[in-house]
Amino acid sequence: MNLYKEVFTHYSQKDSETGITKYFIAVDDEEAYSMVYEYSPCYVDSAIDDGDADENSKAKAIKEVVEARGEINMEIELYDLYYGVTHKGWELVTENITDSDTSHLIRLGVINSNE
Repeated sequence: MNLYKEVFTHYSQKDSETGITKYFIAVDDEEAYSMVYEYSPCYVDSAIDDGDADENSKAKAIKEVVEARGEINMEIELYDLYYGVTHKGWELVTENITDSDTSHLIRLGVINSNE
């Protein structure tokens, strides 16, 4: 198991903000992708027109995001910033954490126990 942090950059008309959303535990980058994008749209959704997309193009787009460790690290053209746009990603904090490390992180409130 590895400890990751979810990072974001929010762009708007006049400024931007970068930060950490949460820390979480995942086995690898594929699982980290699921943890970061499980409930929110991402580059894959906007890059593929659902009407014409086949499973291969979706899988390829997801692979690109996983390899980049999130859309935050991809070169994506920014447009229509009236309401702003947020890009997400993840960074590896440390590899091979033990069950004891996990217990300490939960007790300290760094990670949520149901993740």
